[in-house]
Amino acid sequence: MNSTKTAKTRFEDWQDRRQYLRSLEPDHPRIALQLKLLDFLISRYQDSPAAHQPVRVGFRRELQWNDRRITVHHHLGRGNVAGAENREDAEQRMVALVQCMMSDEHHEDEGDEPASLPAAPRIPIVYYNVDWQVRLGWNVDGAIRRALAGYPMLSETCLKHLSARLTNVSREDSSALELFLQCENRNILTWTVRIWRDRVAQEKFTGWITETLAARIRHSDNQPQAAELIRERLADDNAQVRIAASHMIAKIGDLDDIALLSDLLALPPSSDEDPNERDALIKAIRDLAERLG
Repeated sequence: MNSTKTAKTRFEDWQDRRQYLRSLEPDHPRIALQLKLLDFLISRYQDSPAAHQPVRVGFRRELQWNDRRITVHHHLGRGNVAGAENREDAEQRMVALVQCMMSDEHHEDEGDEPASLPAAPRIPIVYYNVDWQVRLGWNVDGAIRRALAGYPMLSETCLKHLSARLTNVSREDSSALELFLQCENRNILTWTVRIWRDRVAQEKFTGWITETLAARIRHSDNQPQAAELIRERLADDNAQVRIAASHMIAKIGDLDDIALLSDLLALPPSSDEDPNERDALIKAIRDLAERLG
């Protein structure tokens, strides 16, 4: 079940979804569960102003990709996959969307390199010296610490070094985390989500580093951007990451994420699906409704 951008409200979108499901096999366990969730949302939000705001990506019954990646990227692209005439066209549009997103992210990374930073007088010379020390492995933490003391941004070389240490779940590298948290690059949230994702993929769900990274992602100042980055993880190749992303979206997402989670819940079972994955989607929908209601 998928969607496209329209002018209708969230409440009307939920009603459309319920009407469509009722036209199928309402007694089927998977459909009955979705109907129960929609009944809950419609009842809870019928008088809520938030439910009567325009929906971000509205349901259309003719769009049923039965593909997790296309479903997620359709929502990320605000319905841009909706014009596809068939599955192949949809996949091409999805690839173009992902390439565009990666291109934007790449430019963000480049934007934090020393060459594109403000004029040299504002940046201590130690900032430019730290990369070769990282590459040679000479007093790396001290070099990064001195660079951060003079300018609160790091090059991609430094961030890759810290990221590699933080994704090594065999040890809790407190020094690397301390340095990483001091960094104020404009794309630091992207790095934070990447590291959090890689730790979760290795089944490192708890621990000081994982929990600290998760707290930064959940921080109120970061939530709009963080939510967009976490939505991408709902299509991750790793089931544990998808489950963790569902839990995270429940904490930082908005009402429109109910449509995305519902579309994922409506997908047929897949071979790479975790037995707990659908329960995580259901819980995320309920938690979103409770938190925002």
